[in-house]
Amino acid sequence: IEDIPEVEDDDLNPDELQLQTMLQNGQHSAAFFLSRRLVTRGEDWAIQYMEQAKTGLDQDDEVVIP
Repeated sequence: IEDIPEVEDDDLNPDELQLQTMLQNGQHSAAFFLSRRLVTRGEDWAIQYMEQAKTGLDQDDEVVIP
């Protein structure tokens, strides 16, 4: 799994902080759907979180996300 670079909390928006927390806690499904929603709204920064969440899902279960 690719690590997300450490960034000062002051530089992050609440959605990004929530995504980091979800991924750190192994909540890959919730992180995937939140990040996907953000990406569809034009938040390109969330793509890296969506990819990390997808990788976590692929490793955790038999769920296949096309």
